[in-house]
Amino acid sequence: MTKCDFCVERLDNGLQPICVAACPLRSLGFGEQSELVTRYGPSPAIFPLPDAGQTEPALFITPHPDAARALAEPAQVSNRQEIHLDAEQLAEVDRIVREGKLL
Repeated sequence: MTKCDFCVERLDNGLQPICVAACPLRSLGFGEQSELVTRYGPSPAIFPLPDAGQTEPALFITPHPDAARALAEPAQVSNRQEIHLDAEQLAEVDRIVREGKLL
């Protein structure tokens, strides 16, 4: 396995990186930052990612329409089977969620 180089050899030949070209849902894009902002709009703040002003990312994310609804509702642990904690640790997670201290 190697680190992603954005398929530099494809870019040199005027092609998109293979992940962008192969994405069946066209959910990936690649290009100049100004072009992406024009096409998709500025990337909004997305929890739990840090504020873009702090990190100046070169990644633009369009959140799913349900993301705003999820932030407006009380937090909950949806799939306890995926959390590998003992009973005491799970109780602490529940307490933090109830008290709204996730943000």
